[in-house]
Amino acid sequence: MRGNAGVLKPVISTQPSPTPQPNLAQPNIIGISLMLILPAVMVLAVVGYRKQRARVLQQQIKLLNRIWQLDSSKKLS
Repeated sequence: MRGNAGVLKPVISTQPSPTPQPNLAQPNIIGISLMLILPAVMVLAVVGYRKQRARVLQQQIKLLNRIWQLDSSKKLS
């Protein structure tokens, strides 16, 4: 036998290291919070707009009633 036949060389493994995978079971806090908050904000915006619009219409009705009463009192005089 030639050389050191009794000495074994260690085999070096060149397997790629596994890449860390995201834990899909863990909830995405930002996504869940957006899914809950965004519809609530939209509903509140619609309700607020309708209330504001109703308030403006009531003010316009009051103004028209005052104008009508002033006009009718002038015609009676």
